[in-house]
Amino acid sequence: QISKLAQDNTFNIKDCLGINCTVYLRIPANLSGKGKVQISVHGSVHEIDAVSDAPQTIPTGTKVHVEQIVSQDTLLVKVIQ
Repeated sequence: QISKLAQDNTFNIKDCLGINCTVYLRIPANLSGKGKVQISVHGSVHEIDAVSDAPQTIPTGTKVHVEQIVSQDTLLVKVIQ
C-alpha cells in the first residue's frame, strides 16, 4: 500500500497518445469543430476535447484511436477499423 502512495498519478495529456477510447460527444468531420472522448489513463477516466480529419462526423459510442495531441486540451483521433 505504501508503494501506491509513492506513485505519481497526475494526469498528463501526453499519456493519451496511442490509446484507444470512446467518443462521448460526436466529433464533427474535417476538423470543423470539437467533440469529446472518454479516455482511461492510469486507471482514471477523463473527458477530453477531440477533433478529427475524417470526412464524416464520428458518432457517440464509436471506438477511436488517439493519433496526435493538438493542444493542451485537445486530441486528434481516428476511427478504429
